[in-house]
Amino acid sequence: MPWNPIPLQTTLPGWMMSQASNTSLTYSYKPLAKQIGLNYHLAATAVQTPYGAPVVKKGKARTIQLGFEASFKLAEEWQTANISPTDYTIKQWNSEMPNAVWIPAAKAVVKYWTGATMSTAPPPPGGGVGTTNKVLIPGLTVPLNSAIGSAFKLGKTYPLCSALNVAFIAHLKLVTGSWVGLAAAGTPPPPFVFPWVTLI
Repeated sequence: MPWNPIPLQTTLPGWMMSQASNTSLTYSYKPLAKQIGLNYHLAATAVQTPYGAPVVKKGKARTIQLGFEASFKLAEEWQTANISPTDYTIKQWNSEMPNAVWIPAAKAVVKYWTGATMSTAPPPPGGGVGTTNKVLIPGLTVPLNSAIGSAFKLGKTYPLCSALNVAFIAHLKLVTGSWVGLAAAGTPPPPFVFPWVTLI
């Protein structure tokens, strides 16, 4: 099974709604960052190459968590520096937040896939016995940071989480790697390299 949208489109917004209704909680962005990290990690559990080779090694939920914590901190600092208390009532201030705020979060997602490994089986078309199947380009920080920023500018829980899911899927389309092994045909089978683009 490929990328699973349920953690981000159902579990995460459900958690956010439960937190919003709990009046005894003290505000902190860290629990949200942690939940984004945990749910991203769950969603990515069965990510695979276009020909069906599943992931066997990837990053940790905490990597995503720390990236979002850093971005939330930058967002908080930007709000403090740029918004007076009266601004909250007269304009949609969050639409003006620069996308640069979300670079740490985007970098964390890229880091999550840095050094990742996919299974050598099943082999790609034309491949036989594989030796390695590594991620070579773990995606790009830009435009992921802009997509994350656009999600948070939506302001409403379910659209935000759905847009985050879309942003993460779009990032996976930019992840590339290479299967290395022997060809399926030939006696003896010659070396065979199959570059692939996109995780699904």
